[in-house]
Amino acid sequence: EVEAVISNNSHSEVIVTSGQKPILSDHFLKVFDDDPQMSDSLSNSIHTDLIKLNVVDAQTNLLLGDPRHSRDAVIATSSICEKYNSRARKKWATAKNDEDAEEAKPFGMSVRLYGGLTGEELSDAECIWLIEELNVAWDKHEITAEGFDSVLAFFLESVIIPHR
Repeated sequence: EVEAVISNNSHSEVIVTSGQKPILSDHFLKVFDDDPQMSDSLSNSIHTDLIKLNVVDAQTNLLLGDPRHSRDAVIATSSICEKYNSRARKKWATAKNDEDAEEAKPFGMSVRLYGGLTGEELSDAECIWLIEELNVAWDKHEITAEGFDSVLAFFLESVIIPHR
């Protein structure tokens, strides 16, 4: 659904929305289905924490506010990122004598990508998996697949093709 088209001398912008999406208990398991670090119980724990921290409504599973601007969401994101970061998961795995304790890395991150990140990028990666999912759920993410046909149509209509 095209929400707005904004044009001025310097740029044009189209805002396409697809509606809020619920964060269900298996949300993170589905999103990170190719990440062996994510499990059903871990996804459920993250979901439970989002409810307890007043980010997700327990009845509708929808976000209670814009995750970029809601004080509860910002605090909760930081808390959840710390609770589930790779250092914490390494400690859990070590305590359980898990052979893969050293393999813990930010969710959704390949070993190849992880190896090339700087210290600051590694720090950002510890939270980006959650931040981006909340932005998509709120329907305020810069890039999603929903409505992409409208975005392409906007670009095609906005392109000025020089005549020969």
